Amino acid sequence: SFKKALAGLEQALSRELPVYIFSTVGRSLLDEVPRFAEFLNTEYHGIEELILIQLIRVVGDALDLKEELIS
Repeated sequence: SFKKALAGLEQALSRELPVYIFSTVGRSLLDEVPRFAEFLNTEYHGIEELILIQLIRVVGDALDLKEELIS
């Protein structure tokens, strides 16, 4: 869950470990990306990078995510 992820983030940062955040992003979340990045930057100092991963279609995928594709 998001709360558990934040707890792990806090633990890693408190131990001065290098932290890289990987997050998938789709069309419905694009508007939230700036707020999410600002939240991480403001609340969790020491994060090395925020890496955004665009959703892609996979042959034989179980879910139809074509509406979430950015391009």
